[in-house]
Amino acid sequence: MQLLANSDVLLESFRPGVMDKLGLSPNSLLQKFPHLIICSLTGFGHTGPQSRRVGHDIGFLARAGVLDLMDKPSLLPLPFADIAGGSLPAAMQICAALYQRTRTGRGCFIDVSIVDNTAALLLPLTYAGYSATGQYDRLGSGLLTGGLPNYRVYEAKDNTYLAVGTLEPKFWSTS
Repeated sequence: MQLLANSDVLLESFRPGVMDKLGLSPNSLLQKFPHLIICSLTGFGHTGPQSRRVGHDIGFLARAGVLDLMDKPSLLPLPFADIAGGSLPAAMQICAALYQRTRTGRGCFIDVSIVDNTAALLLPLTYAGYSATGQYDRLGSGLLTGGLPNYRVYEAKDNTYLAVGTLEPKFWSTS
């Protein structure tokens, strides 16, 4: 508790309710340390039917719908959901809260759900197409997922790869 008096941010990644059991609920901490920014990073957030579930990156990818977009679901070469759906949104929200605190003097509680943020990354292209057509653009079928010959990855005979990204006509034209 002594550390919190001079701390800017408390970042925790327990399942919902654990901090309460430890006597460290966000409400009680903010009463004692109104300047504190508390960021809770969980797989499924603090509310809803999945909130108490544990998980790892592969499960978060599956639950968010990322694996369903692949022809053959597989692991990515990095823990994508943990980073892009967890750490990065947490860091951005903490920075925003620190800035807001310079204006108000008050801290806050931030609830970061890895699954929710990972699913949100799919919204601009995937869910927009779904809402228009009722179907997802699976890998290899959409404008930016390999459905066009001028925006795709090709394997060469020597087992190397060529990435072609020429959407604009001026880059695709042979004249």
